[in-house]
Amino acid sequence: MMLNNYIILYYIILYYIILYYIILYYMNLYIIS
Repeated sequence: MMLNNYIILYYIILYYIILYYIILYYMNLYIIS
């Protein structure tokens, strides 16, 4: 049960990190163009 919660937490953190990098990437494209 405890391990399962950590796996869910890990995926949530991973999702937000990926989302953050995608936003940064698109902002940089917008600034350049």
